[in-house]
Amino acid sequence: MVLLSSLPADFKGQLEFSKEADRRILPMQKELEAWNNIELFNQLNIDEINNVYKKIFTLYLYNKDKISDIQIDFEEKSAINGYLIESEMSKHSIFHEDVNLVSKLTSVNILTLIIHGAQRVCHAGCSPYEHTVR
Repeated sequence: MVLLSSLPADFKGQLEFSKEADRRILPMQKELEAWNNIELFNQLNIDEINNVYKKIFTLYLYNKDKISDIQIDFEEKSAINGYLIESEMSKHSIFHEDVNLVSKLTSVNILTLIIHGAQRVCHAGCSPYEHTVR
């Protein structure tokens, strides 16, 4: 399993992630208005949806100008379903005080590579258990 800049496994880390993501999104908040509103998101055509995802991906880039080197080509249904899954997860599975997946992660018995870049939204120490996956 390969995890790329994954969300922290506990509530404290997820809060830190959320604060940093909000800080980075602030300058482009107007451009990402559709990301926070399903009705607006559903009105976008596929090129506009791909541009929204591309804008979000710049949050993770050290050199934001390199975003033009990345090709994003979602199918409309998969992009909308991804949006809906993230929305549902935020209601039930993440960003809640009782969320702590650490014990479950330590029981995963598969080789795991966790990759984090210098621009990741949550720094490597935001959850003390983040690297306990085997």
